[in-house]
Amino acid sequence: MAPGTTAVDRLLAALAAVLAAVAVLVPSGAYFLFAHRYAQGSLETEAATTARAVTRVVSANPTMWRFETVRLRELLALRPPGNPVETRRLVDLEGALVAESAEPLDGPVIRTSQPVLDSGVVVARVQISRSLRPAMLRAALLALLLLPVAGAAYLLLRVLPARAIRRAEEARLRFEEQARHAQRLEAIGRLAGGVAHDFNNLLAAILAFARGLQDDLPAGSPSREYADEIVAAARRGAQVTRSLLAFSRRQDLELHRLDVNDLVRRAEALLRTTVGPKVELGIKLGVEPLPVLGDGVQLELVLLNLASNARDALAPGGRVEVSTRRLDVEQGGAPRVRLRPGAYAALSVADTGTGMDAETQQRVFDPFFTTKEVGKGTGLGLSMAHGVLRQHGGSIQVESTPGQGSRFTLYLPLATGGPVQPSLFEEETLTGETPAAGTPLAQAPRKQPH
Repeated sequence: MAPGTTAVDRLLAALAAVLAAVAVLVPSGAYFLFAHRYAQGSLETEAATTARAVTRVVSANPTMWRFETVRLRELLALRPPGNPVETRRLVDLEGALVAESAEPLDGPVIRTSQPVLDSGVVVARVQISRSLRPAMLRAALLALLLLPVAGAAYLLLRVLPARAIRRAEEARLRFEEQARHAQRLEAIGRLAGGVAHDFNNLLAAILAFARGLQDDLPAGSPSREYADEIVAAARRGAQVTRSLLAFSRRQDLELHRLDVNDLVRRAEALLRTTVGPKVELGIKLGVEPLPVLGDGVQLELVLLNLASNARDALAPGGRVEVSTRRLDVEQGGAPRVRLRPGAYAALSVADTGTGMDAETQQRVFDPFFTTKEVGKGTGLGLSMAHGVLRQHGGSIQVESTPGQGSRFTLYLPLATGGPVQPSLFEEETLTGETPAAGTPLAQAPRKQPH
């Protein structure tokens, strides 16, 4: 047996071997027992018939029958056609041989004895021996014919249960890894949320004092430029803290009932600007409304972040496709997306880029994990998206094959009742330019009323 074979594998192999042997031995053994019993019965019948024929000779010549050797040998030699080889003997009461049909048989035989009567008194016995070799040969031939069946049974009993056990073990290990990954993300989220909250308080103070300096310094002053840089850096830091808070699910959401199809339609112009003119953008929306209860700004920022990442994974001439559909998850269904039973809106962003291997997919939602060059990404975009979707009671999943592109899918629980709010892009705008590749997309500040 191969090294590393488990006790379960050895047990399955032994069980399969035993069952395969049973599949051969039981039918062939049953045939042999049947053949033996049938031969014994027919042998007793033939012995009784032969004994009656000899009895007639003995009764006709009570004193001379021992001398009619030729006649007795002829009676003993009578056999139905096709009978196996037999030895028939006539012996007197003292066991002395009177006549026989052939030499005694070698090997395994079955025997029977019938009395010869003279006026109701036993005067001799007819003994018949028959070889068991023909029945044994037929049983052996049957066993040979059953060997392929036994081999197939062995393979089925050996391979199928082992494969099922292996699949169950792989599923258990996969679920354990997923649980560990979720626990790791949860722990990192709690740590990131605490750090971001404290860091945000520091940035608030820095930003307040820097704005005070801006107000006190005249325009064109070299010191005013320094104050502007401090404000800009503090805002960038605040953006990072908002991403961390989104990942840790500690930021406040403004939930409205909105249609995912409408959200994509209104974001199409920004999506085209994000992917650029050298990348083909495809939009495929579901035919039915997909109302969800969500924060339109955060969801649109997640969508733009996914489009930005898809663009970075493409060579010129590639394609990014944004699609929506309804997904109904039943009890025990859709194990790959790991969602609770219910109805969901699925929003997918797919690209034809370089794709990711399994190891990268395991870490893609970890904060500060990025495959981009230093300075081109913070590694917070997807972790922020993960946190936002969790806050919405949904999930984000990735499917990718190296060299064939990637697909990120957002799953949001469908809402029921109430009017659908329009996309917030009409009411609120993003500050600054379209985010660069890998830039974390934090919550955009609201317009202040004049």
